[in-house]
Amino acid sequence: MFPVVKNPALSIVVDYPGTDAETVENTITIPLENQVSTIGGISEIRSTSEKGKSLIRLDFENDTNIDVKTLEIKERIETIINTFPKEVRKPRVLNFDPNEMPIAVISLNATDSRSLGELRAFADSIVKKDIEGINGVSKVTVSGGKIKEILISFDIRKLNSYNIRLADINEAIYFNNRTSTIASVEEKGGLYQVRLKGKFSKLDDLVDLPISSPDIGKSITLGNVANIQNSYRDEDSTYRVNGNQNIGIYVYKKYDANILSISSEIKKTVSHLSQDGTKFDLLYNQADNIRNTYFNLICIIAVTIAILFFAAKKKGNIDIPKFIGTILSQLILSFLLISFIHFILKKDFDLLCVLSIYLSFAIWIVFYFNFIQNHTIDSIGEKKLLLFITPSIPILFFPGILLNNTVAVNLIRMAIMTSIGVLNNYIVYKYFYQNLSTNKLDKFPTIITIPEKSKTQSVLYEPQKNKRDLILNFLLIIVPIVMIFALIQSSKEVYFNVEDDRIYGYVELPADSNFEYTDEIVQKIESKLVANPNVKDVISQVEPSHAFLIINYHKSFFQVILSFPHSINRLVDKTLHFVILQKNLI
Repeated sequence: MFPVVKNPALSIVVDYPGTDAETVENTITIPLENQVSTIGGISEIRSTSEKGKSLIRLDFENDTNIDVKTLEIKERIETIINTFPKEVRKPRVLNFDPNEMPIAVISLNATDSRSLGELRAFADSIVKKDIEGINGVSKVTVSGGKIKEILISFDIRKLNSYNIRLADINEAIYFNNRTSTIASVEEKGGLYQVRLKGKFSKLDDLVDLPISSPDIGKSITLGNVANIQNSYRDEDSTYRVNGNQNIGIYVYKKYDANILSISSEIKKTVSHLSQDGTKFDLLYNQADNIRNTYFNLICIIAVTIAILFFAAKKKGNIDIPKFIGTILSQLILSFLLISFIHFILKKDFDLLCVLSIYLSFAIWIVFYFNFIQNHTIDSIGEKKLLLFITPSIPILFFPGILLNNTVAVNLIRMAIMTSIGVLNNYIVYKYFYQNLSTNKLDKFPTIITIPEKSKTQSVLYEPQKNKRDLILNFLLIIVPIVMIFALIQSSKEVYFNVEDDRIYGYVELPADSNFEYTDEIVQKIESKLVANPNVKDVISQVEPSHAFLIINYHKSFFQVILSFPHSINRLVDKTLHFVILQKNLI
């Protein structure tokens, strides 16, 4: 809803379960900082080491290409990841604010006998990759189900007989199961990386992996000294909808991405991936709220026009139909013009743009009733006054640059759009309202006696004037149609949501709380919330020591808030914090 301040940044998140903050700092944080600090364009590095987790935030200069930097950082991490202990989970590089909420939540469940483990594998290997490929998606996380892993059980006697160490096997697996950059190709001004894919694709690749044995002077396969089989990782996360276990898919967007476009692509992807026995439910879609806001905007415009209608009627000397038609034309053209300018400049149509439209309309109404309607100045005076007002509005905000550059730039943008709106309103009035009045009078002929010379001049002038009016009226009709068609075709997100029918919450437990204890607490909270008659759905993502909840309600928000203390009061103690996050209402 508010202007987006460009702040290119990346976050590196690494989980190291069961370790204290000092170990995380020395083992994970410091080596990663040293590895990425030499990358160009970084303006600031901030890191946090806590129990079981390392978070490194990298702030870049404003003109940095964040996609290129993401690739560079991932390559740097690949060169150091093999030095981490095996308990360390794969580092994640995120180009979004960790405090940002998901724009879509998809629930995946089976209508046949397939297990949650099979569904999780389907979500990780196919669904996640397809959604991550959508332009504008920052990250996709999958929660719930059982995660497949490969379990390797060694025969110690065989290892000793072949004189093979576990470190030798670990090294062989690592160097044969990675994708490497082997060359760079420069073409047409672009630099492209050539990668050699070397990841294991099936279990037999591991079974047939050669291991060198110095005692026998030749290589043996991993299958000769170990039993290799598919297994499931110990459960450390879960996903539920109203208490029922499912697979949850959370979609996050980049800071400058178009939510409407992403939502449309997600629906296409989900529809394409749907198959017999698999059911996708889009439980939360932020784009739906944005579309609903269009209706609210129309209602606001209708109320504004109604107020002006009664004001014009009170004046008594205003043609009401033409006056309302002019107002509608001014609002529509201002909206389309400012939207189109932002679309061309690839800027978001935010709250400041809406304010600029209303501010320009308010300035025009004051200008009209005080100068034009009362005939206090002539046509030339009107234009001179407008030429003074329109540049004065942005100039008023220029001194703000000395105080806060970011805020001043957005306010100046609003002022410029306001000036454009005022000029648009005046032009529409001159060539729409006045032309209608002139054309209406022309329908009633008057008999007058004029000299032959003047009559000839009038006859010569009238066709030119009628031709000009015809062209202007044609442009007033065709230009809005073309602009509306262009905006619809582009799926441009021209307004941000200011209402939401859901609540976001975090459940935070002490850092050393295990998954079983956290899951037990969250289940109790879910049961209490689901029992609340005002709650529609409760979606939960549970991990050790914390959980994220999305609570959909039946529009009666204040009743839900009043009933929450009764629902969870008995569960809250010194070790549990339930935080209700952002909620904006109009």
